[in-house]
Formats: sequence, C-alpha cells, structure tokens
Amino acid sequence: QERFHVITHSYYRGCNAILLVYDVSEESDTDFERLEYWLEKVKSHASTNCEVALLCNKIDIFEGKTPSELAQESKIAGAKKVAEAEGIEIFLTSAKSGAGVEEAYNAVVSKAMDKQNRGVSVSSKASGEERRSSERDSSASAAQTPAIKGCGPRCSIM
Repeated sequence: QERFHVITHSYYRGCNAILLVYDVSEESDTDFERLEYWLEKVKSHASTNCEVALLCNKIDIFEGKTPSELAQESKIAGAKKVAEAEGIEIFLTSAKSGAGVEEAYNAVVSKAMDKQNRGVSVSSKASGEERRSSERDSSASAAQTPAIKGCGPRCSIM
C-alpha cells in the first residue's frame, strides 16, 4: 500500500526474501505500473542477493482451466513476462483455496536458506553495509522443511 512507503524502506535492509503478491482478478491499467513500481523499490532498497518471487494470487477465479490455459490469461501472461524480464520466479497461488501458497513459500525460503548456508554475502544498497551470515545450519532436515524450521535468526520474509 502506498501509505506505508515511509516505513517500508527499513524493512528491505538485510531481507533475505521478498514475495510480491499480484492480484490477477483486478482489471486495471495501473496493475503493471504498480508491479513495476514495487520491483524498482526492491531493486533500490533490498540486498542484491535477496530472493524475490512474484505470486499471481486469486487464481481460483480461473477454476477448471488447465495450466496451459492459465498461462494464456492476459494478467498471468503479462506477469510472467515481467518476471522473466526481471529474472524472478513466478508462482500461481490462491489465498482463498491455498493452492500454490505452500509451494511458493517453501521454494523461496529454501533458496534463501541455501544462500545463507553457502555464506552468500547480503549487501544492503540502502546503507552500503556488507553482511555475512555467521549462522550455519548443516542439518539436512532444516533445508528440506524450511516452513517448519524457518531459516534462522538472520532470515526474514517480507
């Protein structure tokens, strides 16, 4: 929401993952502009190694359509083009039915944990500081079940 712009800048610093949720049910010309706006905010303020994913939400309105038919829906096809251009992963989800939500969350958290466990540096563009994760979770079960275990004290999902 636009009214939270002032406080959101601090949330980007040190963030390991960001999920951008895109409403595929709205019929507005400004949808892609808003999506591109938030992608620019992420680029400007989040670390360069932050996992970013685009969630196309409310796919339940397309009930009964095959995955290939879903991919041809204009709102989803447009979001897919944006995601490909930005090099981010895209997921089709429904908060109402729960479809795809756990898959998206687990995939993003798993990637963020992999980066943290490999010691990939997380640099904040906003402050210019470099951080290296000192916590290492060598447990294989933690990597396999990120939604249960979480990703440690330095991981945050926004």
